Amino acid sequence: MDRARRMGVVPVIDAAGLLGASDVVSLHATIDEGSRGITNRETLSTVRPGFWLVNIAWCGLMVNADVLEALDTGRLTGLAIDTLAPEPPFNAAPGTHDFSHPLLMHSKVVVFPHMAALTLDAKERIGLALAEKIRAALGGRGAAMEGQP
Repeated sequence: MDRARRMGVVPVIDAAGLLGASDVVSLHATIDEGSRGITNRETLSTVRPGFWLVNIAWCGLMVNADVLEALDTGRLTGLAIDTLAPEPPFNAAPGTHDFSHPLLMHSKVVVFPHMAALTLDAKERIGLALAEKIRAALGGRGAAMEGQP
């Protein structure tokens, strides 16, 4: 910890403390009862001017209305996201486009495609998990995969 302090690292215990001590925070958390809605009016009230939030994890980590309010009031300078609640964020029939989600078209929001599942490692894990589910559904009668029992 001494080395970290010499480098200017400040230990933070909670979300409000982290947001208040940062210029940019990138969310990479899993979603559970402890993290759901962690980016909300209360935690956003602690950010300093110029704060940017990046959420490339789960849309449920943010309370959309609170984030939108922080953007509109200037408390939040910008938001970069690859996920929106609800998923998908469009209220349109298949083949049509409806960009009415309030964060989707906001001038302070950068939206980019959710690409986490497209890495080679992720594709391999998804493929292996799918093959194992098929094997289990067949009552274990399916052929074993290379390197798998």
